[in-house]
Amino acid sequence: MVEYKTEADLRKEDPIETFERAIPGSSLTSEEGLYPFEGPQEFTDPEDVVEYYSEKLSDPKVVDNVMLLLELGFPISTLAKTMLTTAQMAGLHSIDISLILTKQNVLTQMIKDIGDEAGINYTTGDEPDEKEVKAKRDEVLSALIRKALKEEERSGIDEGTELMRDSLEMLDDPVERLNPGFSEPPMAPPEGFDTPDFMKPKEEEEERKKGFGADYAMGDEAPAKGLMSRRMM
Repeated sequence: MVEYKTEADLRKEDPIETFERAIPGSSLTSEEGLYPFEGPQEFTDPEDVVEYYSEKLSDPKVVDNVMLLLELGFPISTLAKTMLTTAQMAGLHSIDISLILTKQNVLTQMIKDIGDEAGINYTTGDEPDEKEVKAKRDEVLSALIRKALKEEERSGIDEGTELMRDSLEMLDDPVERLNPGFSEPPMAPPEGFDTPDFMKPKEEEEERKKGFGADYAMGDEAPAKGLMSRRMM
């Protein structure tokens, strides 16, 4: 039986990779206009963007890798998001156009057409799925894509293999892909940790404030404490 390695296994083998990631907030101190997405976009008309993706998904070098991803079970919704995100980062179009195309299912329909024409039993990504099942499926899918990507790279790198790489990154770490430097969710406080008042939810703070002065509101004096608190008879 073939044993596939997950992203976690690969990181254990190469722990240095963890320290090569972007520092949170580094993008706020870099020179303005350093990245393609910080400048003017190449396309500003949604119709031009649709034509761009239509031509891209008609390229045989891209289509064969799209079909390979669909056969492996890569979700169509994630693949469409990968293409949109990569184009945004390259400065081809804005996030507003991505939202328009996503709402109208433009890219997902194009990819579905490729799958239907090839007779592939694809995964849309909209199927109901439990978190644990999805996480396990993503680990296996990541390993399968890595293996297929190595075989594809042996015959040369083209737009299709680049799309497979981007898809793998989106699958392994979508938060890091969209927000460099913010790959991990915030850690939960350790057991027994007393959360400071300013970090508690607003509802809990309101309940705590209601308790102040409750005894006086009921007409009862608060119990006196200390050496100087004896009552005069």
